[in-house]
Amino acid sequence: RNLLKGDPSVDLVHFTILRPPSKQDDTPLKELSLIVFPTQELFSEKLDGFDLVIFDRYSEQGILPLAYFENIAGYVYNGGALLVSSGPEFTGPLGIYHTPLASVLPAQPTGDIFARGFKPMVTQAGFSHPVTRDLPGANTQSAAPRWGRWFRLIGAQKITGQTVMSGPGDKPLLVLDRIGNG
Repeated sequence: RNLLKGDPSVDLVHFTILRPPSKQDDTPLKELSLIVFPTQELFSEKLDGFDLVIFDRYSEQGILPLAYFENIAGYVYNGGALLVSSGPEFTGPLGIYHTPLASVLPAQPTGDIFARGFKPMVTQAGFSHPVTRDLPGANTQSAAPRWGRWFRLIGAQKITGQTVMSGPGDKPLLVLDRIGNG
């Protein structure tokens, strides 16, 4: 978020869900947000105007109707970009893989969570991919990576695309794919 926000050429629309609709308390509705979030406008009317949609550790809690996920899948097929940064919620029944977005995701959750220190590795395919080929501190054909350790990998099985970074046991860490025109 800070990287994108720091670039003046990027027009960033960001929202964070602080409380799922199922959680009830005594806070009056008029005090829950400064404005009503324009979901209809963003996920139906203006979606094609975005270059990238990012879901960061999102779990489906009934906040976005499934039709919006269908719209996003269509947006990807028509040339849009989607980035899913996953955490443990990816493996559960409310994970984003259990929405219409599954049709555009290159990996599916296995249900495994690996919680031990490791250094991510650029794969053979990653050495020539534009996203990972020039990563500072990355491993090379003959040297280990110079960056710090990571401590969790969410188990996923690659369905399509290229695994450009891997974790312990060559498990997929970063999988990239082209779906339709996106």
